[in-house]
Amino acid sequence: MFLKPVPPLLCTTVILAVLQLTSAGNVAVRIVRETAPYGIFGSNFQLNPRDQVLVAESKPEKFAGPSHLKRLLGKCFNFSTSDYRYTLCPFQNITQVEDSYRWNAYKGVLGVWQGWRITNGTFASMIYAEGDSCGASKRSVQVTLTCGNHSSLLNVSEPERCKYAAAFATPLVCSDDALLVYPRLNATLRQRWNDVESQRFNDELTQKGYEKELNNIFQEAGFLKLPKEESTIAKPQAASGGINDTGRAPTRLTDIAVCNAEYEQLRAEVASLRMSLEMYQRSSTSLSTPPPS
Repeated sequence: MFLKPVPPLLCTTVILAVLQLTSAGNVAVRIVRETAPYGIFGSNFQLNPRDQVLVAESKPEKFAGPSHLKRLLGKCFNFSTSDYRYTLCPFQNITQVEDSYRWNAYKGVLGVWQGWRITNGTFASMIYAEGDSCGASKRSVQVTLTCGNHSSLLNVSEPERCKYAAAFATPLVCSDDALLVYPRLNATLRQRWNDVESQRFNDELTQKGYEKELNNIFQEAGFLKLPKEESTIAKPQAASGGINDTGRAPTRLTDIAVCNAEYEQLRAEVASLRMSLEMYQRSSTSLSTPPPS
Protein backbone atom coordinates (compact mmCIF):
# COMPACT_ATOMS: atom_id res chain seq x y z
CA MET A 1 0.00 0.00 0.00
CA PHE A 2 1.43 3.38 -1.03
CA LEU A 3 1.17 6.51 1.10
CA LYS A 4 -0.66 9.44 -0.42
CA PRO A 5 1.25 12.64 -1.24
CA VAL A 6 1.34 15.41 1.34
CA PRO A 7 -1.95 17.34 1.10
CA PRO A 8 -1.84 20.99 -0.08
CA LEU A 9 -3.33 22.10 3.25
CA LEU A 10 -0.19 20.98 5.09
CA CYS A 11 2.05 22.90 2.68
CA THR A 12 -0.11 26.00 3.14
CA THR A 13 0.20 25.68 6.92
CA VAL A 14 4.00 25.53 6.71
CA ILE A 15 4.16 28.59 4.43
CA LEU A 16 1.91 30.60 6.76
CA ALA A 17 4.08 29.62 9.72
CA VAL A 18 7.20 30.79 7.89
CA LEU A 19 5.57 34.13 7.04
CA GLN A 20 4.61 34.63 10.68
CA LEU A 21 8.14 33.80 11.78
CA THR A 22 9.92 36.22 9.43
CA SER A 23 7.50 39.09 10.01
CA ALA A 24 8.31 39.30 13.72
CA GLY A 25 11.28 41.63 13.24
CA ASN A 26 13.90 39.03 12.36
CA VAL A 27 15.55 38.65 8.98
CA ALA A 28 15.12 35.62 6.74
CA VAL A 29 18.48 34.34 5.53
CA ARG A 30 18.97 33.37 1.92
CA ILE A 31 20.48 29.91 1.42
CA VAL A 32 21.51 28.21 -1.80
CA ARG A 33 20.46 24.58 -1.54
CA GLU A 34 21.45 21.65 -3.67
CA THR A 35 18.67 19.70 -5.40
CA ALA A 36 17.08 17.40 -2.83
CA PRO A 37 13.99 15.16 -2.70
CA TYR A 38 10.93 16.32 -0.83
CA GLY A 39 8.12 14.15 0.45
CA ILE A 40 7.50 11.55 3.11
CA PHE A 41 10.68 9.65 2.24
CA GLY A 42 12.85 12.72 1.50
CA SER A 43 15.49 13.64 4.08
CA ASN A 44 14.31 17.27 3.96
CA PHE A 45 10.73 16.57 4.96
CA GLN A 46 10.24 18.48 8.22
CA LEU A 47 7.19 20.10 9.71
CA ASN A 48 8.95 22.74 11.82
CA PRO A 49 9.25 26.04 9.88
CA ARG A 50 12.58 26.77 11.58
CA ASP A 51 13.98 23.74 9.78
CA GLN A 52 12.90 25.26 6.46
CA VAL A 53 14.05 28.88 6.91
CA LEU A 54 17.07 30.18 8.81
CA VAL A 55 16.46 33.49 10.55
CA ALA A 56 19.16 36.04 11.47
CA GLU A 57 18.77 38.28 14.49
CA SER A 58 20.01 41.38 12.65
CA LYS A 59 20.16 42.86 9.18
CA PRO A 60 23.45 43.03 7.25
CA GLU A 61 25.20 46.38 7.02
CA LYS A 62 25.14 48.27 3.72
CA PHE A 63 27.68 47.37 1.05
CA ALA A 64 31.07 48.96 1.66
CA GLY A 65 34.47 48.47 0.08
CA PRO A 66 35.86 48.28 -3.47
CA SER A 67 33.01 48.98 -5.88
CA HIS A 68 34.01 46.17 -8.25
CA LEU A 69 33.08 43.66 -5.52
CA LYS A 70 29.42 44.66 -5.91
CA ARG A 71 29.26 42.01 -8.62
CA LEU A 72 29.19 39.44 -5.82
CA LEU A 73 25.94 40.83 -4.38
CA GLY A 74 23.01 38.50 -4.86
CA LYS A 75 25.24 35.46 -5.38
CA CYS A 76 25.93 32.60 -2.97
CA PHE A 77 28.71 30.01 -2.85
CA ASN A 78 28.81 26.58 -1.19
CA PHE A 79 31.56 24.59 0.45
CA SER A 80 30.91 21.09 1.78
CA THR A 81 32.74 18.73 4.11
CA SER A 82 31.75 15.22 5.11
CA ASP A 83 29.56 16.67 7.88
CA TYR A 84 28.54 20.21 6.97
CA ARG A 85 27.55 22.45 4.09
CA TYR A 86 28.54 26.11 4.34
CA THR A 87 26.96 28.85 2.24
CA LEU A 88 28.50 32.30 1.83
CA CYS A 89 26.41 35.10 0.35
CA PRO A 90 28.93 37.99 0.13
CA PHE A 91 27.89 41.17 1.95
CA GLN A 92 24.84 39.29 3.31
CA ASN A 93 25.53 36.27 5.54
CA ILE A 94 27.19 32.90 5.97
CA THR A 95 25.33 29.80 7.18
CA GLN A 96 26.08 26.24 8.23
CA VAL A 97 23.88 23.17 7.69
CA GLU A 98 24.70 19.74 9.06
CA ASP A 99 24.33 17.03 6.42
CA SER A 100 22.70 14.41 8.58
CA TYR A 101 19.54 12.33 8.78
CA ARG A 102 19.23 13.11 12.50
CA TRP A 103 15.97 14.83 13.38
CA ASN A 104 17.86 17.62 15.22
CA ALA A 105 20.67 18.18 12.71
CA TYR A 106 22.26 21.61 13.20
CA LYS A 107 21.29 24.48 10.91
CA GLY A 108 22.33 27.98 11.81
CA VAL A 109 23.60 31.44 10.93
CA LEU A 110 27.34 31.81 11.52
CA GLY A 111 27.42 35.54 10.86
CA VAL A 112 25.86 38.57 9.20
CA TRP A 113 27.87 41.10 7.16
CA GLN A 114 29.34 43.85 9.37
CA GLY A 115 32.34 45.39 7.61
CA TRP A 116 36.05 44.93 6.96
CA ARG A 117 39.18 44.20 8.93
CA ILE A 118 41.81 46.56 7.53
CA THR A 119 45.54 45.86 7.85
CA ASN A 120 48.37 47.99 6.43
CA GLY A 121 45.95 50.02 4.31
CA THR A 122 44.42 46.91 2.74
CA PHE A 123 41.01 45.26 3.03
CA ALA A 124 42.35 42.16 4.78
CA SER A 125 39.17 40.21 5.50
CA MET A 126 35.38 40.46 5.59
CA ILE A 127 33.73 40.37 9.01
CA TYR A 128 30.49 38.47 9.55
CA ALA A 129 29.29 38.67 13.16
CA GLU A 130 26.07 38.58 15.22
CA GLY A 131 25.49 34.94 14.30
CA ASP A 132 23.56 32.38 16.33
CA SER A 133 24.15 32.33 20.08
CA CYS A 134 27.03 30.20 21.30
CA GLY A 135 26.96 30.19 25.08
CA ALA A 136 27.59 33.72 26.30
CA SER A 137 28.77 34.97 22.89
CA LYS A 138 27.65 34.81 19.27
CA ARG A 139 29.15 33.07 16.28
CA SER A 140 31.34 35.08 13.89
CA VAL A 141 33.40 34.51 10.74
CA GLN A 142 36.39 36.23 9.11
CA VAL A 143 36.49 35.66 5.36
CA THR A 144 39.83 36.24 3.64
CA LEU A 145 39.79 37.10 -0.07
CA THR A 146 42.35 35.57 -2.41
CA CYS A 147 42.97 35.60 -6.15
CA GLY A 148 41.41 32.74 -8.11
CA ASN A 149 40.34 31.83 -11.63
CA HIS A 150 36.68 31.78 -10.59
CA SER A 151 34.69 32.82 -7.53
CA SER A 152 34.35 30.02 -4.99
CA LEU A 153 34.30 29.35 -1.25
CA LEU A 154 37.55 27.42 -0.71
CA ASN A 155 37.29 26.29 2.91
CA VAL A 156 35.81 26.98 6.33
CA SER A 157 37.45 26.12 9.66
CA GLU A 158 36.80 26.77 13.35
CA PRO A 159 40.16 27.71 14.96
CA GLU A 160 38.37 28.83 18.13
CA ARG A 161 35.03 27.73 19.49
CA CYS A 162 32.30 29.53 17.53
CA LYS A 163 34.87 31.76 15.78
CA TYR A 164 35.26 30.65 12.19
CA ALA A 165 37.74 31.42 9.41
CA ALA A 166 36.97 31.08 5.71
CA ALA A 167 38.80 31.65 2.43
CA PHE A 168 37.05 32.96 -0.66
CA ALA A 169 38.72 33.04 -4.08
CA THR A 170 37.70 35.42 -6.86
CA PRO A 171 39.33 36.95 -9.95
CA LEU A 172 38.00 40.32 -8.77
CA VAL A 173 40.94 40.72 -6.34
CA CYS A 174 43.80 39.63 -8.61
CA SER A 175 45.08 43.12 -9.49
CA ASP A 176 47.67 44.73 -7.20
CA ASP A 177 45.38 47.59 -6.14
CA ALA A 178 42.14 45.59 -5.93
CA LEU A 179 42.02 45.69 -2.12
CA LEU A 180 43.78 48.99 -1.35
CA VAL A 181 41.78 51.28 0.93
CA TYR A 182 43.22 54.71 0.04
CA PRO A 183 41.84 54.89 -3.55
CA ARG A 184 38.34 54.08 -2.24
CA LEU A 185 38.21 57.14 0.04
CA ASN A 186 36.77 60.48 -0.98
CA ALA A 187 39.05 63.51 -1.36
CA THR A 188 38.37 64.80 2.17
CA LEU A 189 39.23 61.52 3.87
CA ARG A 190 42.32 61.05 1.70
CA GLN A 191 43.58 64.47 2.83
CA ARG A 192 42.92 63.54 6.46
CA TRP A 193 44.93 60.36 5.94
CA ASN A 194 47.77 62.43 4.42
CA ASP A 195 47.74 64.70 7.49
CA VAL A 196 47.82 61.72 9.85
CA GLU A 197 50.80 60.24 8.00
CA SER A 198 52.64 63.58 8.28
CA GLN A 199 51.94 63.82 12.00
CA ARG A 200 53.18 60.28 12.54
CA PHE A 201 56.34 60.99 10.52
CA ASN A 202 57.02 64.10 12.66
CA ASP A 203 56.48 62.11 15.89
CA GLU A 204 53.39 64.15 16.70
CA LEU A 205 51.38 60.94 17.09
CA THR A 206 52.16 57.76 18.97
CA GLN A 207 51.60 54.45 17.19
CA LYS A 208 48.41 53.96 19.19
CA GLY A 209 47.18 57.45 18.31
CA TYR A 210 48.08 56.88 14.67
CA GLU A 211 46.05 53.67 14.51
CA LYS A 212 43.11 55.31 16.25
CA GLU A 213 43.06 58.19 13.76
CA LEU A 214 43.11 55.77 10.83
CA ASN A 215 40.28 53.76 12.38
CA ASN A 216 38.26 56.96 12.68
CA ILE A 217 38.77 57.59 8.96
CA PHE A 218 37.80 54.03 8.04
CA GLN A 219 34.70 54.18 10.24
CA GLU A 220 33.61 57.47 8.69
CA ALA A 221 34.04 55.90 5.25
CA GLY A 222 31.74 53.07 6.33
CA PHE A 223 34.39 50.36 6.04
CA LEU A 224 34.49 49.58 9.76
CA LYS A 225 31.66 49.19 12.23
CA LEU A 226 32.35 50.70 15.64
CA PRO A 227 32.20 47.87 18.22
CA LYS A 228 29.45 48.20 20.81
CA GLU A 229 31.92 48.11 23.69
CA GLU A 230 33.94 50.95 22.12
CA SER A 231 31.14 53.38 21.27
CA THR A 232 33.31 56.31 22.40
CA ILE A 233 37.03 56.88 22.03
CA ALA A 234 37.61 58.90 25.19
CA LYS A 235 38.31 56.87 28.33
CA PRO A 236 36.58 57.78 31.62
CA GLN A 237 38.72 59.90 33.92
CA ALA A 238 40.01 58.38 37.14
CA ALA A 239 38.24 59.46 40.31
CA SER A 240 40.79 62.02 41.60
CA GLY A 241 38.63 65.00 42.39
CA GLY A 242 38.67 66.26 38.81
CA ILE A 243 42.06 68.01 39.14
CA ASN A 244 45.37 66.69 37.84
CA ASP A 245 48.90 67.29 39.12
CA THR A 246 49.20 70.63 37.29
CA GLY A 247 46.15 72.05 39.06
CA ARG A 248 44.14 72.09 35.84
CA ALA A 249 41.00 70.09 35.14
CA PRO A 250 41.85 67.08 32.92
CA THR A 251 41.25 67.68 29.21
CA ARG A 252 39.56 65.13 26.95
CA LEU A 253 42.02 64.58 24.10
CA THR A 254 39.46 63.86 21.45
CA ASP A 255 41.14 65.29 18.34
CA ILE A 256 44.48 66.41 16.95
CA ALA A 257 43.83 70.13 17.48
CA VAL A 258 43.24 69.63 21.21
CA CYS A 259 46.31 67.37 21.47
CA ASN A 260 48.50 70.01 19.80
CA ALA A 261 47.19 72.75 22.09
CA GLU A 262 47.84 70.63 25.18
CA TYR A 263 51.32 69.79 23.93
CA GLU A 264 52.21 73.48 23.45
CA GLN A 265 50.90 74.36 26.91
CA LEU A 266 52.88 71.56 28.55
CA ARG A 267 56.02 72.60 26.69
CA ALA A 268 55.60 76.17 27.96
CA GLU A 269 55.16 74.90 31.53
CA VAL A 270 58.31 72.79 31.26
CA ALA A 271 60.29 75.77 29.93
CA SER A 272 59.06 77.90 32.84
CA LEU A 273 60.08 75.24 35.35
CA ARG A 274 63.54 74.94 33.79
CA MET A 275 64.02 78.72 34.03
CA SER A 276 62.96 78.71 37.68
CA LEU A 277 65.38 75.86 38.40
CA GLU A 278 68.28 77.69 36.75
CA MET A 279 67.53 80.86 38.76
CA TYR A 280 67.43 78.80 41.97
CA GLN A 281 70.75 77.13 41.16
CA ARG A 282 72.39 80.50 40.44
CA SER A 283 71.05 81.93 43.68
CA SER A 284 72.33 78.95 45.66
CA THR A 285 75.77 79.25 44.06
CA SER A 286 76.07 82.96 44.88
CA LEU A 287 75.12 82.41 48.53
CA SER A 288 77.64 79.60 49.01
CA THR A 289 80.55 81.62 47.54
CA PRO A 290 82.52 83.48 50.33
CA PRO A 291 83.11 87.22 49.85
CA PRO A 292 86.62 88.26 48.70
CA SER A 293 89.07 89.02 51.53
